[in-house]
Amino acid sequence: MLGPPVLALIYLGGDVFHLFAGLLSVLLLNEWRRLVDLTGITWMAVGLALGAILGGAAWIAGTGRYEAALLMVAVAALAAAFLKIEGARRRWLAAGVVYVGLPVLALIWLRSQPLGLEWTFWLMLVVWATDIGAFVFGRAIGGFRLAPRISPNKTWAGLFGGMFSAFVISVLVAVIAGVRLPQDLVAIGAAGAALAVVEQIGDLVESGVKRHFGVKDSGRLLPGHGGLLDRLDGLLFAAPALALMLMVTGGLFAEGL
Repeated sequence: MLGPPVLALIYLGGDVFHLFAGLLSVLLLNEWRRLVDLTGITWMAVGLALGAILGGAAWIAGTGRYEAALLMVAVAALAAAFLKIEGARRRWLAAGVVYVGLPVLALIWLRSQPLGLEWTFWLMLVVWATDIGAFVFGRAIGGFRLAPRISPNKTWAGLFGGMFSAFVISVLVAVIAGVRLPQDLVAIGAAGAALAVVEQIGDLVESGVKRHFGVKDSGRLLPGHGGLLDRLDGLLFAAPALALMLMVTGGLFAEGL
């Protein structure tokens, strides 16, 4: 449902993508606000104000001023941390600012790189392949539960199935892109499998938050699919992980895409 329009926005890039990222920040943060039980007109206004700061940070990041954008996220998180609300919920709201803000900035940074379109498309494919692989292998094999107290339906078979699927799709993407060196194919495959683990951790984190607050779905924006957080939980962890991976290594293989 979300796939084609999201891929189209990634492909367009530029201001269109930055506006989309800013709107996504507002929607995700307000979904998080409702998830942690901060409801009512007042908290809606607070959520929109904090979301607007994150949206502004996304726009600033789109101009290449990432330090300023990170500072805006930090300011929004500090503002949430000092609101006059019960301590635990205050911390949850501040955590939500970081939980949403950093991945959005990571996506903007990824898309802005010389091979940004390719990296971002690959990231999306890895996330989708992981989810599909985890579902198929988990259902087909079953077995030991991965984290029964957090998400009873997730299994170790599903995790390894997601990793395998991410490895395969990554190698296929690299071959199509013209990569031929065996060590480079292994590197991109291993990177995909590693991102699959991070993606599944993101899924478990959101499941844990929902279980903590006794919520089944993070929202109702997508009928039959829950909320945006339910759809993007893995991506919110995988995007910063890939950005950090590329910053540290300067790329994943010698030939390039």
